[in-house]
Amino acid sequence: MTERMCDGKMRGNEDKIRASAGNASAPGSSASSESPAGVPVVSVVLAAGLGTRFDPRNPKQLVSIAGKPVIAWSLEAFEKNAFVTDIILVVNSRVRAEAEKIVSSYSFKKVKAIIDGGIERYHSVRNSIDLLDEYGLPRESAVLFHDGVRPFVSQESINGCIRALRSGADAAAVAVASTDTLLHAVKRSNSAVCESETAGESYVCDVPNRSEMFCAQTPQAFSFSIIKHAHSIVSQDENFKPTDDIGVLLHAKEMSRDLRNSQSLEPFDARTVIVPGEKTNIKITVLDDLPAAEFYAQNILQKNSHCEISL
Repeated sequence: MTERMCDGKMRGNEDKIRASAGNASAPGSSASSESPAGVPVVSVVLAAGLGTRFDPRNPKQLVSIAGKPVIAWSLEAFEKNAFVTDIILVVNSRVRAEAEKIVSSYSFKKVKAIIDGGIERYHSVRNSIDLLDEYGLPRESAVLFHDGVRPFVSQESINGCIRALRSGADAAAVAVASTDTLLHAVKRSNSAVCESETAGESYVCDVPNRSEMFCAQTPQAFSFSIIKHAHSIVSQDENFKPTDDIGVLLHAKEMSRDLRNSQSLEPFDARTVIVPGEKTNIKITVLDDLPAAEFYAQNILQKNSHCEISL
């Protein structure tokens, strides 16, 4: 894409696209030599959450960890990655002004747009897909979705996602193997079935095989054509409210199987592989997460300092 990013309206959305300070090229227009045949690798950093479990007066995206805002840590990881060509930052109206200042003050040159998110995570993802589609992102491009409040994602995790796509996977999910036994429980919404149960309590219905269980992190990476198609399918189900995009792929596969029998639709399928994550790739959700975040940040800074001295 050669056109320049400018103020305008997103397709199907009244929110205005704002190019980040002094950096107005369109997403996908700066594919680096690291990308095969100039194919773009776009990172979408999702930072539009309201943080209701954190501190309503202090947005977690802007909290300082070792002297640096949380989203600055996240953006920096993709800014310095050799494969990532472009970054889209998705925010809410409350943090937009500060987010723009952060992008400018840290000189994040790969950030091509700061856009408004939606009420739920999947709305924010769809807004970013609309933007990339509007600017003609090639269908074979890689798109990585990352939680903006996971500040310590490693280069190994990012590179692992990109390499998985280049090796033929349709999608890649960063995750760590579960070390705990997980219980699948549901809430009883009707009356209790016996005297020992209380309506509304959760009860166990299954104990999954721990060796097959993983704890999802981000980024999650996709071929642009795959994630765009999956979201177009699941958007027909108003009751589906995904919390991640691997779930979108799985639901799209299920829907296409059910719908194609009656509507002659082409089958949808996508292969997702696991990319090993790291325990430091924590998500800041509640105030109690801050001490661990500060500890990891200080370790990273000390490691970087030692590397600079050795050089």
